[in-house]
Amino acid sequence: MTLATDQARRQARAQHADDPFIVLLTIDHDDLPADLKPLRIARNREAVVSRGHTFIAYPFAIEEPGDGDEQPKAAISIGNVSRRIGKAIEAIQTPPTCLIEIVLASDPDTVERSWEEFTFTEVSWDAFQMRAVLEHVEYWDEPWPYKRATERRLPGLFP
Repeated sequence: MTLATDQARRQARAQHADDPFIVLLTIDHDDLPADLKPLRIARNREAVVSRGHTFIAYPFAIEEPGDGDEQPKAAISIGNVSRRIGKAIEAIQTPPTCLIEIVLASDPDTVERSWEEFTFTEVSWDAFQMRAVLEHVEYWDEPWPYKRATERRLPGLFP
């Protein structure tokens, strides 16, 4: 993992780090209620103010994207503690976008690592938590022009 500052690199290598990393999630979608747009949450015990934005403390687990050659993919599991947030995400008809950022507790205004433009896929939830796979959609990998219903591709459609 590439980190932005020397302090973060020292904390990552330390056997007993005294400055914890905090994961910040920003979930955005046009259909979110105005008071939750964008939804900013921090994996922390108390709210975090980073670059002038307040990230509410909220329980979640995250599987960060790898640095390999494959398509970036992450997974999150957000506790369904506040039914209001769960219902807001459930009501969205198209996939929201997500920004993942890592900051140090001592300097939350400096983003040590970030992953942008992830899209929610494979979303599921129950009474206790919401789970989602986050994928980075690469539009240049999509065929162009988009698949068409032609006689060669779909002969059953043409008598």
